[in-house]
Amino acid sequence: MKISSNQHKPTIALIGCGHFGTFHIQCLKRLSEICDFKGVYDENSQKTNNVSAEFGIYGFDSYEEFLNCGADCIDVVSSTNTHFKVANDCLKKNIHVFVEKPIASTIREAAELILFARNNKLVLQVGYIERYTPCLKKIVEFSSTSSNISIVRIAKPRPNFNDNIISDLMIHDLDILVNFCFPTVQPKIVSIKNDKNDIACSVEILFGDTKVNVKACKSDKLNTRTYNFSGKYDAIIDLQTNSIQLKNGTDSFTDKIQEVNKLELELTEFIDRTKNHEPTNYEQDLKSFALAELIKQNR
Repeated sequence: MKISSNQHKPTIALIGCGHFGTFHIQCLKRLSEICDFKGVYDENSQKTNNVSAEFGIYGFDSYEEFLNCGADCIDVVSSTNTHFKVANDCLKKNIHVFVEKPIASTIREAAELILFARNNKLVLQVGYIERYTPCLKKIVEFSSTSSNISIVRIAKPRPNFNDNIISDLMIHDLDILVNFCFPTVQPKIVSIKNDKNDIACSVEILFGDTKVNVKACKSDKLNTRTYNFSGKYDAIIDLQTNSIQLKNGTDSFTDKIQEVNKLELELTEFIDRTKNHEPTNYEQDLKSFALAELIKQNR
């Protein structure tokens, strides 16, 4: 993507140099044609220094230096309990914000951030990366003709990562369900089964006549992201391999969809939005977060 000579090239800074932060840093460096990457900050100064040295990017010495660096936009990849404060501080300085999901720790905090961003024509984009999966159109298509859907998301646990399994894993699939598959249908939670150690959670939800079982689990052995559809089509969509398997009796057909860099697409969209102060769909962000919070409260 080329930037014309008379087009402003936004500046961006990042906070949070942990596991996901390093992916974001690598991506932002690749996007140097559309943004100027000013630097990184982490409350753990050793992480800041390590990342700064590894990627050749400036490391801010303090939160105050980071906040006042003059960036047009901020990428928030710090821990969830910091999301509200950092996003709120940046928005009040007229800085556009990309914040990894979940947007905040509570519905009240999320609503406050969204209201401020909307009223001040600032971009506040939440990191729902599965919105950029190349399989999304097929997920929506099969959902419209299915009586039963089973979703399984299994990921390896990450050290020193304290988000609960619903906010960390399941929220991706809840977002796809409420905002893309069944955007006009009120979800009804039928049952919730939750492991006491927050290793696994299974939720049965009704969207009209369609029964959906959403399972999230942490495991050292597997990484799985599958959607299994029963109805007009019997199909399995594997988000790990971007493959679709259609079943017809004893016959089956497998198709592979071209892979994309979802994080790059996501951050490119955010940067493009900031140029024209183009808002995201705040109602979508709040709706998926609200369903996740409802499940957490009732498990």
